[in-house]
Amino acid sequence: MTGYYFDNAAIWNVWVDYVGTTETISVSLSQSADKPSQPQISLSVSIYSVLNQATMYLGLGAGSGSLRSIQQVAAWTFSLNETPQFQLGWSLTPPLINNPDLTLSLTGNALLNTGNTGNNVILTNGLTNELSGVFYNVPFTYYQNGVTLSFGAFFTFKISCVSSTDCADGITFIVSSFLYSFL
Repeated sequence: MTGYYFDNAAIWNVWVDYVGTTETISVSLSQSADKPSQPQISLSVSIYSVLNQATMYLGLGAGSGSLRSIQQVAAWTFSLNETPQFQLGWSLTPPLINNPDLTLSLTGNALLNTGNTGNNVILTNGLTNELSGVFYNVPFTYYQNGVTLSFGAFFTFKISCVSSTDCADGITFIVSSFLYSFL
């Protein structure tokens, strides 16, 4: 997204909404807890046509390339047809609402931080050439009987620069047809 700089160590809130009936995905972001009335990005896309299957895996990823930063995610929720599927601060066995088999997995250098600064997942920790992610290892069924269900995700992230001259700047919300396909 042009015009936004996320590397200011501020807390950013992101809402990702997909309306199955119109096949529209919208992304809203704000530094306040209030969701903006209009999304910053909205586009038409058939998730089913892209994934070519009725299930999807969800994840969040970050990379640093030749730049350095600390990219962390403090919270993440997901709803399918307005039914909560998971809602968590962070633990490897989060409080799951509809699927007790769902577990959280970390890839690359990602680590779960449950220290005195609060619970979060650190995706990159200030090194160069990092590629890390956090994902759920059980797919969600979003396409049933020829109908694409709506879904919504919300996550909170913070990016802190390691130096003032080079800073990786972004976190990716991932919808994938294969487990581990994004990292």
